[in-house]
Amino acid sequence: MVTTEIQKNNLLRLVGRKLTDAQLEESLHQIKAPIDSIEGGSLIIEVNGDRPDLLSAGGIARSLKGYLGIEKGLPDEKFKSGGAIVNVDPSVKGVRDFIVCAIIEDVKISDDDLKDLIQIQEKLTLTHGRKRKKVAIGLHDMAALQGPFRYKAVDPDSVSFVPLGKAKNMTMREIVEAHEKGIEYGGIVSEHKKWPIIMDFRNQVLSFPPVINGALTELSTSTRKIFVDITGTDFHACNIALNIICQDFSDRGAKVKTVDVKYGKKTIVTPETTPEKMELKVGYANSLLGMQLSAKQIIEALGKQRISATIKAGNSLECQIPRYRADFMHSVDLIEEVALGYGYNNFEPKPPSVFTKGGILQRTKLIDAVTDLMVGAGFLQVNTPVLTNSRIAAKSLSEIPQIKIKNPISEEYGNLRSSLLPQMIDALSKNTHNPYPQKLFEIGFVAKPSPKSPVRASNDLHLAAVFATSTSNLVDISGTLLDMLKMLNIPFNPLKTGLKMLIPGRQAKIEGKLGGKTSEIAILGEIHPLVLENFKLEVPVCAFEVNLEGFLTN
Repeated sequence: MVTTEIQKNNLLRLVGRKLTDAQLEESLHQIKAPIDSIEGGSLIIEVNGDRPDLLSAGGIARSLKGYLGIEKGLPDEKFKSGGAIVNVDPSVKGVRDFIVCAIIEDVKISDDDLKDLIQIQEKLTLTHGRKRKKVAIGLHDMAALQGPFRYKAVDPDSVSFVPLGKAKNMTMREIVEAHEKGIEYGGIVSEHKKWPIIMDFRNQVLSFPPVINGALTELSTSTRKIFVDITGTDFHACNIALNIICQDFSDRGAKVKTVDVKYGKKTIVTPETTPEKMELKVGYANSLLGMQLSAKQIIEALGKQRISATIKAGNSLECQIPRYRADFMHSVDLIEEVALGYGYNNFEPKPPSVFTKGGILQRTKLIDAVTDLMVGAGFLQVNTPVLTNSRIAAKSLSEIPQIKIKNPISEEYGNLRSSLLPQMIDALSKNTHNPYPQKLFEIGFVAKPSPKSPVRASNDLHLAAVFATSTSNLVDISGTLLDMLKMLNIPFNPLKTGLKMLIPGRQAKIEGKLGGKTSEIAILGEIHPLVLENFKLEVPVCAFEVNLEGFLTN
């Protein structure tokens, strides 16, 4: 959740209807933008991270108009060509690949509107834009600019301009080293030899994305024509952000004009506003909602959510989703919109049709039994994050491949762990100031690539334990593991293995009979000296890791 501050009078002016505080609070709650608090004339509103279009007064007003029946279906989008051109130089590839732009004319900005514009810019880049790493937004007064514009990457010492908040020229490198925004966001581009910049025909600097805009194009209440630039690493995300801003201006009566973005011989007209199409089967929607809504009722409900729909053959609907929405991945998302448009308060509660009896899951019983054993053996339980990074895996010489996250928030948490031991060893390295012996264990899930699975990954419950002391050896750790297998009545057989993480000749794999099949269920051994050196551990460490998933079949 993220909070945004909206002026109540400004919101009601955009909606075009008078509402009491009680009516406003109820309506906002129904469109998934509940009021956190009311402070004077300001509303502090909580917005889900998947609804960046509700971060501004314009976006909330647009949704309220639909919910209240003032306007239904797709908003009118009459974006004509502005004739402007942005030439994208190949030098930005691999630095910050994408740019989308628009021109806003006949702008009338009040003090409240200016605050709202600054806020939507900041909130969008913080959430949807992943702190400007994925998407960064620039809004510029066009009075002093002349197209065509250029987007390219340059030597950071070769270009200087006056950045926002300063009164003198600074090179791009000086901005990153001395400007507050440069210190905060410069790290996004500083690893590259060349940094991105946007200039007009006269070489005037509009922006050094994603760091800072030029002072030359600073917005004010006298601004009448705005140039919008959005740069980033994902075209789809950039286009959504541009559509949000353009739709907000359009709803305020401004004229939005498109810009031709040229990538060599290829030209993309931005913003791309063609609605996304998605099919929804009436029967499927009713089965999930537990209702008997007609196709017309579903179309009416979707219309209140600003989604247009038409009836197709086979009792299905073709739905058109506005391009400023970023939260549609499956037809289930459409069904949620049907429920919101129909109104949760209009659903009639029904008693359950199936009798169920509560009980403890077998998985929970197993976890409790193993936890009791490990605590009884003198081990202290720890919990490490499921998200990890390839650096820890490399330091531990782990040979199990990890699943990488496509768009991680940070490199520190860019992978899903495939084994517990690397993070357990890392936990020991962070506790060298505590006395030895140290005996730690963790029961948690790991994710492993699994091509046969529908999601191409398996989610398995593991147990790992480490024992660190000056006299630690294989005998110390093996007793605990073997006692656990005997307690759970699992036949087992130790065999030789050759894992890089463990000392050769001081390690073993354990095969056990689970569900009538013999399979590898555990590894144990003494941690290799190279791993200890990588983690700056000065005492021997012995460890084991068990895949508990198969135990549930016994």
